Amino acid sequence: MISLIPISSCKIKEDLFAPVITLNTDDVTHNRVPQFSTTNYSDPGATAYDDVDGNVIVIPNGIVNMNLAGDYVISYIATDKAGNKSTKNRTVTVDGGYYITGNYLAEDFDSLSVSNGTYHEVISASLISKNRINFENFGKYVNDTVYGTCLGTTITIPIQTVSGGSPPTARTFQGTGTYNSANKIFTITFTEITNGDTISKHDVYTPD
Repeated sequence: MISLIPISSCKIKEDLFAPVITLNTDDVTHNRVPQFSTTNYSDPGATAYDDVDGNVIVIPNGIVNMNLAGDYVISYIATDKAGNKSTKNRTVTVDGGYYITGNYLAEDFDSLSVSNGTYHEVISASLISKNRINFENFGKYVNDTVYGTCLGTTITIPIQTVSGGSPPTARTFQGTGTYNSANKIFTITFTEITNGDTISKHDVYTPD
């Protein structure tokens, strides 16, 4: 008589789900960094966990240029043994506003490059909008609170109308300038429209 030995079968869990990626230190301190502050961006990285395989290797992909203001995306990819793949992105802002911010002695020039004198200017970085800076006395007018944006190494003054000076007068400004990492001296060339008259000017900013 042949006796049969029962064979127990174990069911292998089917892997249907991709790993879950978690970004390390996903906060403003690591995702919004001052331009020129370091040579290379220090990527905090990410981790991934799969319900079948456990911890899974995460591969980052993307380059952050610390010399050019703007937004950069680092993509993190994790794949489990079953081939399920997941991706999660980190957006890193290289902020030129953090670099430009400070106290300046500015000199105002007319269209013929004749100096209209110097004045003190305070430039601050926006705490809300990325790569945005605020001028307090733009164009040598007290309380002319004009804003600018940084991209690459260019400052752009979008067209805007503000009221400043003594007495307060509505003026419309628009302009552009460039800066670099060698020093914080830069020039903004702009147009000013006051009471319908348009004039061209440029101001040179030197750290004070």
